[in-house]
Amino acid sequence: MAYIMTKEAFEEALRDSGLWEKGGAGREALREELINSHGRFPTCQHPTGKPLGMEDFEADTMPMRVDGSVGYDVHRTTSPPYVFRGNGSLFMSTPGGALYQTAIAAKFFGPPSSKRIGVELWFELPLDQPQIFEVAMEYYDGTTFHATSIQWINDPAYNLFGWRYWNEAGRWADIDGAAMNLARGMFFTWHNMKWIIDYDTGRYVTLFCDDQEFDLSGYTYQKTATVTVPYLIISPSLWCQSTTAVHSCIDDLMVTTEEP
Repeated sequence: MAYIMTKEAFEEALRDSGLWEKGGAGREALREELINSHGRFPTCQHPTGKPLGMEDFEADTMPMRVDGSVGYDVHRTTSPPYVFRGNGSLFMSTPGGALYQTAIAAKFFGPPSSKRIGVELWFELPLDQPQIFEVAMEYYDGTTFHATSIQWINDPAYNLFGWRYWNEAGRWADIDGAAMNLARGMFFTWHNMKWIIDYDTGRYVTLFCDDQEFDLSGYTYQKTATVTVPYLIISPSLWCQSTTAVHSCIDDLMVTTEEP
């Protein structure tokens, strides 16, 4: 995974603090201390727990597993309009020509010590296209599959609009008061979102999007008995809700445990 901040950002912070003049080994030790104590991206918008994994897509390699419908495109891009911060982001595009085509990126983790987990990222959406942008967390604890996910949908054909969650019945349900319009405005408008789940209590906790906060503590999720090696999956995905291809970009993805 990438460093929390770039080397240049740390050096600037150290210079501003007046501690840069320590130089040499002291300077490097101070940088490491700042990395370990900072524990978040500089673009992080919300109170956060302990980092489990962080990716800013600055490295040349693809840091996530990718999948999708035939003809999907998921890759690291350095094209300036598609990058939120630094020199890279993750570009995702569905194929067109049919309904419900998808593009997916996923990161796999071993079982976290704390089951109160958050995921935060920045994302960009195309203007007014029928689409779904989803960020799933799926946890296998060895005996139970915990299916949890949050999605934003824009589907005029079915009058579906806003944020939804995957519920205990295995269906999508609206989040109260969360009919946000994210796909209008200027091209390449970036949005921040974070959501938190508590697998110990079996309940969602909170969804943040831009300047809005939604209480999810009354929402439960689907559980299914299964026997498998414990692991956690974080997977942003994109779905077209018409025959027109859609794209999205994500940046500064952070997964955390021990959420407050």
